Amino acid sequence: MKIFVVKTFVVALAFFIVFELTISSKIKMAQETVIKFNQKSERVKIKEKIFKEIENANKKDQILSENDRLILSVFFKKIQKELSR
Repeated sequence: MKIFVVKTFVVALAFFIVFELTISSKIKMAQETVIKFNQKSERVKIKEKIFKEIENANKKDQILSENDRLILSVFFKKIQKELSR
């Protein structure tokens, strides 16, 4: 019985360590990101960054590459087809 308890403890400890090193760090990063969006100043910064990128894209002659253009074209056609039903 003592061997069973020791083996169970070792397996549980190994599982906990693997969980903390892998999944737990990802969960913490996701939580920090969500908490960051709760602050108005962070949302304003993101909004400003998006508009700055849109301004930079408007200055370019071509925004999309040929492959991106093809993919988005097919996607938009499918959306239009579904909406027209």
